Amino acid sequence: KARMNFNGAINLDAKNVWAWVGKGEVLTWLKQWDEAAAAYEQALELDPVADIARQPLIGVYTTQARRQADAKSWYQALETLKKLLNTQTPESWIPYQKEAYALRSEIYIKLNQPEQAIEDLSTVIRVDPTDAAALVARAKLYLERLQGRLAKDDFERACALGSNPACEQLP
Repeated sequence: KARMNFNGAINLDAKNVWAWVGKGEVLTWLKQWDEAAAAYEQALELDPVADIARQPLIGVYTTQARRQADAKSWYQALETLKKLLNTQTPESWIPYQKEAYALRSEIYIKLNQPEQAIEDLSTVIRVDPTDAAALVARAKLYLERLQGRLAKDDFERACALGSNPACEQLP
């Protein structure tokens, strides 16, 4: 019924941002990810600063990409994340995209693209310096690239945050 109501509102006023967001929420609840993303994108097209649409769109794309990555559809997941992470999103929204950056770094590691993984992990650490898992992952990549000093710095920071795997890597 809610879907019909929001569709009705859109039919009455196709420029109603709230109707598009409501439609996106209903479709998200129904796990119709592509359609939900399209509704949120329409809301953002109408009002590029409609944060009420941007935040759930981040969640939809990240959830979609996580499912694709879990199915080992690495390139499909990267395409989904590209829609989210390669836009001209304001810097203030990057913390909300932290999970998407972390996921993309995992995919880059699987695809043996360490430079891109390090870049994404660095973004995660920049927005959350207490993310011990990101520090450990980046330290391991630094070790593989024979960048011992950078690896040691990350392991020390992660160890100070209580990461046992990081502490085990230190002399």
